[in-house]
This record gives sequence, C-alpha cells and structure tokens, in this order.
Amino acid sequence: MAKQKKKLSFTPWVGKDILPLVEFPLALLSPWKQCSRRKTIEFVDRTVTEEGRILTRRWVVMGSEELGLPVSTDEDVFVALLEVAREQGFANREVFFTQKDLIRRMGWPHKGESMERLKKALTRLMSTTIVCENVIWDKDKQEFLDTAFHILESFRLYRMTGEKGKGQFEMSSAIWSEVVWK
Repeated sequence: MAKQKKKLSFTPWVGKDILPLVEFPLALLSPWKQCSRRKTIEFVDRTVTEEGRILTRRWVVMGSEELGLPVSTDEDVFVALLEVAREQGFANREVFFTQKDLIRRMGWPHKGESMERLKKALTRLMSTTIVCENVIWDKDKQEFLDTAFHILESFRLYRMTGEKGKGQFEMSSAIWSEVVWK
C-alpha cells in the first residue's frame, strides 16, 4: 500500500510587486549602534536581458544624517506593514494599524521602548532615499526606469488614550510612497 503524499496548505501572496525591495538590500544587518556612521549602501550588478544585452543595475540606499540607514528591525516594521496592507486588501496607499498590533506582530515587548523603536523605524523608512538605475520595470513603456523614492511618504502615530492599563489605541497610519505602491 503506497503512502499518500500530504498536501501542503498555504495562502499564496497576492498583491503588490515589490520584487526590487526583496532582491536588493534595504537595511544594515548589524545593530544600529555599530553602524551609526554608515549612511549609504550601494549595490551594483550586471544581468543579461532577454535580447542578450548586458544591463548594469545600480541600487543606492541613503539614510538620513540624524538616523542613518535602516537596520534589520526596520525591515521587520516594513514587513509588518505589508502584512497589514495585505489584510486590508491593498485597497489604499494608506495602511491603518494600532501601535499595539504592529508591536505584537513583531514579537516586541509591549512597553514604551517598543513604541519609541517603532517611531524611529517609521521615521527611517520615510527619510531613507533609494536611487536606482535599471531596476524598476515600467510595464506600460516596457523599459527600465532610473528613479529615486522613499519607502513611506508619511506616517501618523496616535498614543494610547484613557487610564493606564485600560486605554484604547487610536488607529495610526502610514502612507506608502507612490513608487512602492505601484
């Protein structure tokens, strides 16, 4: 008697094409304190097009002067925002969330330090500039673009209201930049 193969059940990812943000580096892997002087990541590679032409791709991530480059925990915030946007059906560039929910999704302790960490991560995602050449594909024009963008256009964080321990969290939000949203 042959064993039946067990079918794996999963929900396929349906949504926005963010391949360049997966393929190219966005953040430093080292802790923030060790990398505070580093303000730029540059990645250059070459690929062969379907026509056999060699294409040089360039991806530059530039952090802010004050906060520097994104770090690995900022990528956690980015992924948590993607998860929330997906649950909201990618219906709008603005993603609504509570600080408590995002912190829970990332497994961070629910305390003031985590809320400050979230605020800094969102600020870095908003202030970081990505400059790329031959990375973003324009489907309509059927060619690669040279472009620069931020991950987030803006964000709003609301504090907990009410008595300590019994408070309510207002809905906070983040707005994807137009390039990321497309």
